[in-house]
Amino acid sequence: MKISVFFVCCFSSLIGFSQIQGDGGELISSNNPIVLGEITPIFFNSPNIKQLRAEDASEDEKGSKPWRFGYNHETNLNLLNSGNWFTLPDGAKLWVLKITSDKAQTINLTFNNTRIPSGNELYVYNPDKSFILGKFTQKHIYDGQLGTELIPGETVILEYYVPANNSSNVGSLNIEKVTHGYRLVDEFVEKAFGQAGSCHMNVNCTDGVPFSDQKRSVIMLVSGSNGFCSGA
Repeated sequence: MKISVFFVCCFSSLIGFSQIQGDGGELISSNNPIVLGEITPIFFNSPNIKQLRAEDASEDEKGSKPWRFGYNHETNLNLLNSGNWFTLPDGAKLWVLKITSDKAQTINLTFNNTRIPSGNELYVYNPDKSFILGKFTQKHIYDGQLGTELIPGETVILEYYVPANNSSNVGSLNIEKVTHGYRLVDEFVEKAFGQAGSCHMNVNCTDGVPFSDQKRSVIMLVSGSNGFCSGA
């Protein structure tokens, strides 16, 4: 089953948004003596961007597939084979994973086989903490799956918090895709702007006033972890 992550169409830029997905909350590492800079990242080489863009030029013209913005690195990163576990002063545990995809403009993650027991929390953010997703709990998981929004930059950090009273109920996380973004939302919007036919009504003009509810229902979604398309 392909996972889709939804975005409102008015995203003109990824930079400047923070705490979008999830319920909010404070990063556990902010109040604990954990030196994130000492964690060795999982490193992915940059894909062949020139080749990908050549393929995109052909596919974009056809318009028969989602507009590809990224390359999917297929992975199997989980709590057992990746990252670092820290024990906090109160007996709680914190799993931290850093991922770098060389020269990526954005990174988004796709999880499968994921279960977050009550009390546990997952956060995903960039190194300067200007873009934070979370907290994620079990209510954000569908059929074991979770897809993150696009995080600016070439490095993301994950924090998974397990309180002391959940030491025997850690749950499970598995990242099946790390998507290296090489095209931004701005490029998608720029290419789409002005492509309407002469018979199409501009919903932001007077003629579109009766359709104000409908225009607010339009969304952008991520399909297959690495492509944009629209929906309602």
